[in-house]
Amino acid sequence: GWSPFELDRDHQVLAYGYAVTGDRVTLRLYDPNWPDRDDVAVTLSPAGLGQSTGERLLGIIALG
Repeated sequence: GWSPFELDRDHQVLAYGYAVTGDRVTLRLYDPNWPDRDDVAVTLSPAGLGQSTGERLLGIIALG
């Protein structure tokens, strides 16, 4: 969330694969909020961000 007082509502995920299709990048994720699903993904495109679980996605921080 946007509020620094709600940091416990955020969590980390692990990207383990990706696909590039035109101007769209899809990241395959392990998400501890959905441990039994192998179809969790985030899509990045000029139109914005999307998430396969339907949860609100405010941004992405990439560490590498």
